Amino acid sequence: MTPRGAKITVLTWLKDEEHIIPFFLRHYAFADRIIAWDNGSTDRSREMLAANPRVEIRDWDTGGLLRDDQLLQMKNEEYRKTGPGWNFIVDIDEFVWHPFILPFLDECDARGITLPQTQGFDMVSLQMPADDGVTPLTDLVKEGRPNPMYNKISVLRDTCHILYWYGAHRIHSMSGRVIVSDQAYLKLLHYRYLSCDLVIEKAKRIRLSPQNIQLQVGLFQASPEAQRGRWEETWAGKITVLP
Repeated sequence: MTPRGAKITVLTWLKDEEHIIPFFLRHYAFADRIIAWDNGSTDRSREMLAANPRVEIRDWDTGGLLRDDQLLQMKNEEYRKTGPGWNFIVDIDEFVWHPFILPFLDECDARGITLPQTQGFDMVSLQMPADDGVTPLTDLVKEGRPNPMYNKISVLRDTCHILYWYGAHRIHSMSGRVIVSDQAYLKLLHYRYLSCDLVIEKAKRIRLSPQNIQLQVGLFQASPEAQRGRWEETWAGKITVLP
């Protein structure tokens, strides 16, 4: 049951993410609908998404290139079309976590809060956890490293409008009914670093567009060595994040 009748919409973007999609769908089981923009997946991603009745698949074609300019535009515009309710604007490896998420949103509505704050973590594991079809990823990978870059706005009420900057880590401007929570109640768990081999393989698949090169964005994600270094740093500095 959603809080106070408020609809919950999750918006996400992906390409070839079959390893994490079952966990993603399980984590966001509280949502009324999930809108997923698929950028030409060639694995089982679309099949997995299509099997879930709450998912709406929308096509997004960048010709196999990383286009952060297009992604920024969609993240700044598409949530405004979902109607009244809460919007979760997340990449496929970003899990917004709270031990009692629906009562938390209910409390936000009661207090008039439209923009809950988050505390971000890079979650890390030695191997990609096997999916048994039941267990949440948050039960399988509980360790990570705090990352202030992920203290970013990911959840907002429809009455609050924001404009992200590239990468969605910073806000360019805010308008509408903006009432920010006074504490970082939510955790934003970035499940990118689920084995060193996985992050290296993902980096090797990324092809930067001329637009990304000109803007100098996405270079870190496309560098296997940089991704290996981040995994090693995260593993060495990991703490227990979840109970």
